[in-house]
Amino acid sequence: NVQNVFLALAIPWAIQCTINRGSFELPFTGLLSAVVEIYVTLLPAVVVFTLSNHQFPRWSGYMFLVIYACYLAVALTQDTLHCPSWPFFCSATQTDMTVGTS
Repeated sequence: NVQNVFLALAIPWAIQCTINRGSFELPFTGLLSAVVEIYVTLLPAVVVFTLSNHQFPRWSGYMFLVIYACYLAVALTQDTLHCPSWPFFCSATQTDMTVGTS
């Protein structure tokens, strides 16, 4: 999965750099909430796997579907409200920060 993420990010970024002939702006607001979301969705998988003798019982599949539904609800609400840090905080004056600018 890590390799998939690197390819999914690296190939489009390489194409964008080629088109722009250098660096490009990349907004990254809401990074803290994204990291928290990753851990909240990963933690149950690690706990179930560890406590179930390194296998996933059938009931865990239903639990993962509920977790995914909750994640979708949060992601759609963030998109609807234009607030990537919801439900943690959301201010009307959030500003976009950029990386890779020259």
